Amino acid sequence: IFHNLLTPGPYERDEVRQINPCPVSTIARGAGDGERLDAAIDITGAWEAPVIEAGRRVTADAVARFVVEDTMTLDEAGPVTQRWNALRPFVETTDGWELPLDGATLRIAPRWSRSRERVARIGLDGAKREIYQLQLEAPAGTHHVLVTQFEVMST
Repeated sequence: IFHNLLTPGPYERDEVRQINPCPVSTIARGAGDGERLDAAIDITGAWEAPVIEAGRRVTADAVARFVVEDTMTLDEAGPVTQRWNALRPFVETTDGWELPLDGATLRIAPRWSRSRERVARIGLDGAKREIYQLQLEAPAGTHHVLVTQFEVMST
């Protein structure tokens, strides 16, 4: 999984862009060791309206398990879309999604209500490999808190 983020709007809105170059520092802060992690980043400065506030927190209690908590506050009620990119297609399961890897599987378990979800092919990377995007849309609201659990399982 690479370059993943929470974006304002429905998943059909392809042209969602953060401010680039970003006018403020967006360096994650946190602490951890070889097993545990607690890190957070305020990315409010990377967005224009309708975003009022945005952030991400990543916590882990073991190397193979972690939780991502994305938050976004909008100036008026609307959906937000969590976007996860990968070079392989995501597979839907009963409680979320899986991403097959070499010798392992990444389980993705959203712990929040989704109004819509899909896997889309969004283009090619620099090496001409297909990029797949898991798009998880939250219902309209002004304050969104999306908690997603991840676990790497050996196969």
